[in-house]
Amino acid sequence: MVEKGKTGKGEKVLSQKSVLKNNVDCSEISTVLRSIHSSALIHYDLFNDTGKDGIVNVSLSEHFYSGEPIWLSNERAQEGRRSASMFWPAGDAHWPQIPHKPTVVNVFRSWHGYKNRSEWIEDFDEIMELFTRYDDPVNFVAWYLFI
Repeated sequence: MVEKGKTGKGEKVLSQKSVLKNNVDCSEISTVLRSIHSSALIHYDLFNDTGKDGIVNVSLSEHFYSGEPIWLSNERAQEGRRSASMFWPAGDAHWPQIPHKPTVVNVFRSWHGYKNRSEWIEDFDEIMELFTRYDDPVNFVAWYLFI
């Protein structure tokens, strides 16, 4: 982490936090979200709670996937990586291998609504804080957004 101040040669350096805040491009983030959604990584049956026959509902089980969640793959890839999950199906599920859950579990909240722009703005602010905080910043956030 680079802190504000002068280097040994007298140059002033910016903090990592201020650099990140100045270089965040919302269109890039939304493009990534659209790409993930349109690539069929998400399936609408994950949210079907009608209980009707023929509807896939095993996705609510924490071991629905034969692999592992991407947020845990991120944390296992290298020491110091941290993940968070917001509104993601099974985002707070306990997986058998360590780490069992994302580092930032308190960010996960049950998916309760959609198309609420003011909540999206609050969520976005929270995500930016997770990426830019001084202590234990995350490098991956899974954020499900229903547009």
